[in-house]
Amino acid sequence: DAISQAESAGTLTVAVASEDASAVALPLEAEAMQSIADAETDLAVETAIGSVTLAADAVKTLAAEEKEVVVSVVANEDGSTTVDVALDGETADITVKAELPATEGSKVLVIVYADGTEEVVKKSMVDGDTVYASLPAGATVKTVDNAKDFDDVGDAWYTEYVDFVSSHELFEGTEEGVFAPEEKMTRAMIVTVLYRLESEPETGVSSAFGDVAADKWYSDAVAWAVGEGITDGYENGDFGVSDNVTREQIATFIYRYMNAIGADTSVTGDVAQFTDGGEVSTWAADAMAWAVGAGLFEGDDTGSLNPGGEASRAEVAALMTRLVKLVMQ
Repeated sequence: DAISQAESAGTLTVAVASEDASAVALPLEAEAMQSIADAETDLAVETAIGSVTLAADAVKTLAAEEKEVVVSVVANEDGSTTVDVALDGETADITVKAELPATEGSKVLVIVYADGTEEVVKKSMVDGDTVYASLPAGATVKTVDNAKDFDDVGDAWYTEYVDFVSSHELFEGTEEGVFAPEEKMTRAMIVTVLYRLESEPETGVSSAFGDVAADKWYSDAVAWAVGEGITDGYENGDFGVSDNVTREQIATFIYRYMNAIGADTSVTGDVAQFTDGGEVSTWAADAMAWAVGAGLFEGDDTGSLNPGGEASRAEVAALMTRLVKLVMQ
């Protein structure tokens, strides 16, 4: 009956009464996992100490193993939380979405490793007393402040966005130790930010662009972006690392990034609502329509989209904040 109701909602929710528990484990027999997989729904396990959601694809992967699956949430004594999905006692190689309590004043979630080192969870956001995150099964996490102070970021429209992208370590300050919010965003910068959002995966290759040396701060990011189909550089064989990136280029980069990670990019918006919507380049039309429909791009006070305009670091900080929240939906 629960699965039947879930098929219309897209998610099967199992709520576990656990008000006084510090650890909750929900065992699901192989037959039950197969039933959920057959229904092609997500599986959400809700507890008083945190909730875990497995996407339908992950459910199918687990069901194919024909083993008992145990979804667990443990509130550790040191204030951290461990989220796990195990197959016959072994942590499964999957990613889950989690909703966990956030410490007051915290800015970001970090994974705490066995050796005590910590890693910021880029795909996470704190909203009030709850943190939402995409995590590998078996992760032990906690919320921390991790705020960054920049002398050139006061009380401005972009302050909250700079706070978000810097605490999530998507952006760094300049060599002078400032954020430089009005500085123009370059092509090297935008692919580096997207590369960091993916936690800087190993590429195993180097880029073949004439203007990208192997030992630059952006080298790995460029190679990754090319390998993922996010960009292919210029016809002259250069990447254009120092070229200021335009708004329609940014929309294209992000649109291709979302497709590369398997996100839904089917939503479209009407660029004709903007006074200069007709100025969007043909090669960027699909990407810009999606970006507008997804709420990433908004017009300015004059009703202009400004597709060919160059974007500042502050503007891209706002855009990346919206993108992380979109990915977390």
